This record gives sequence, C-alpha cells and structure tokens, in this order.
Amino acid sequence: MGFEFRNRQQLCIDGNQFLVVGGIEFRCGSEVWQEYCLTDVNSKQEFWLSIDKANDEYAVFRAERNNGQFRPDALASAGYHQVDVSRATVANIFGAVDAEIGDSVKSTTYEDASEEKIMSIEQ
Repeated sequence: MGFEFRNRQQLCIDGNQFLVVGGIEFRCGSEVWQEYCLTDVNSKQEFWLSIDKANDEYAVFRAERNNGQFRPDALASAGYHQVDVSRATVANIFGAVDAEIGDSVKSTTYEDASEEKIMSIEQ
C-alpha cells in the first residue's frame, strides 16, 4: 500500500501544525491501515493519526501512558462504551516508532455517546 506521508513532513489538521516523526502500517486479514506518530509543532506533545481508507475515516489521538485510568470500568463511568477489539500485525514502519515488522498488537476501542470522542487502548 505504501505510506501516504513521509518522515519530517508537516501536516495541518484542524488548524493545528504537526510534524510526522514515524509511521506504522497494520494488517488484519485483508484490512490495512496506517498510523502516523506526530509531534505538535507548538506544544511538542505526541499524537497519533490513524487513517482508515476503507471506511473513509481518520482520527487524531493524544498519546497517554496507562496509569489505571483507562480500565474498562473507569471508561464506562466516564460515559464510554466498547465498540471494537481487534488484533493486527505490523507490516511496515518508518521513523521513531516503538514497533518492529512482525509485531502484533491488540487494540480495544471505546467511544462516547456522540461517537466523536474515542479512546483506543493498544497492547
């Protein structure tokens, strides 16, 4: 499939400036999607851009380390419900990512009632 963005490319998403610092391409059966590690140009915070071409969707996630606040019961009390659990294999990478080709990931996705706020927990 090939990566859509390249290392050190600048992106403007919803008026915010980001620098692409890495990318991971995932495969799960016939599904393929890409996630890009981004650095906010102003705050220097890490974000992830997930692109799902099959469903014509994208999402920008702020990277957080799990300190227990992302337990299923805590997410339910915050108004989130589980919408997906998937497993995928890393098919391709570039830049500053903590993954290797062949690694596998389990992803559990939660959404709020509006389906606009999304939490994705990756292991």
